Amino acid sequence: MTCELSLRTIKAYKIPRIKVKDCTDRDDLNNTGVYFLFGKDSDGKDIAYIGEAEVILNQRGRF
Repeated sequence: MTCELSLRTIKAYKIPRIKVKDCTDRDDLNNTGVYFLFGKDSDGKDIAYIGEAEVILNQRGRF
């Protein structure tokens, strides 16, 4: 899934963790960006981690 905002050069991708390694050929993920990791804590409550990276996805398919 891709979302592009028309007035800016911003793109957002929704990539399930099980599909991350399938995206290593995407050149646009070799750029600086912000990422969100969603999960559950030990009590089962929803949590999110927000990070930034010089390279969002490295060649090994890792954030």
